[in-house]
Parts: sequence; structure tokens; C-alpha cells
Amino acid sequence: MNDFDNSNASTDGIFLIRPSSSRIGFYALEISKDGNVHSCLVEYRDPRTTIDHSGGYGFAQTQMLFASLMDFVRYYSAVPLKEHNSVLDTPLITPALSQLKQRKEKNNSNTSNTDHQRDKAKLKRIEAIDDATELSTSIDDERSKEKILDTL
Repeated sequence: MNDFDNSNASTDGIFLIRPSSSRIGFYALEISKDGNVHSCLVEYRDPRTTIDHSGGYGFAQTQMLFASLMDFVRYYSAVPLKEHNSVLDTPLITPALSQLKQRKEKNNSNTSNTDHQRDKAKLKRIEAIDDATELSTSIDDERSKEKILDTL
């Protein structure tokens, strides 16, 4: 299925285009819709090998071709994919890599807060140890402090 943790509406249209693993020379368009990830085959037709010398990128078995994958993405960012597949009533909205970057940044900020809290707690423990050792002047107590710090 998918790894989306938001509502379906906010995840519809997240997409990724990658080389097809099953068809050489083709691309796989992966797109999210209604909590599922759908795959579509995109092909490149070399204008030198076609009868009418039209070439470009488009869905397999279609006549609508684009000069580049960027042109393909631009077009389908404005037009829902339902012309190609009736289930995919969504345009290409967010590249998956952008979505992953946003998640990573969110996780990093959460991690930073967690790290900060952990560091704060560790500092309090060290301060408590320092306070306890100030009460004692013996060498044995100083060695105990070192052992405690080593366990942190």
C-alpha cells in the first residue's frame, strides 16, 4: 500500500518518475490517490524510429507526447490523469522527493528537540553529582564521582 500518515486528500498527487524495472526504455510513474500508490507506464518514442517522426514522452499506447519529462510533468500538474486512467482523478501535485525532504526536516526538528531534552536531563544529573561531591572532600568520593560520570 503506502507509507502516508496524512489524510488521503493531502497525499493525493504525490508522485515519482523512475526508470521502469520491467521494461527497458520505459519509465514508471508512481502516484498516490485515495491512500494507494498507482503505477503508470511512460514511454519515450524516438522520432527517428516512428513513421510520422513524432517523438517524445507519453503514456504507453497514447498519441499525446511531450518533448521532455519536464514538459510531461508540467502538463499533468495542471490536468488530472483521469484521461489516462479513470481512477486517477488527480494531477501531479508534489514530487515524492520533496515530500521526503519535508518529512526529514520535520523529523530533524523533532530529533533536535529530543536531543535538547536529553542533554538538559544529562546536565541536571551532572549538576546533582557535582552538588553531592562538593559536600565531601575525601579522595574516595572524587573517585566515585568519576565512576558515576563514566556510567552516563
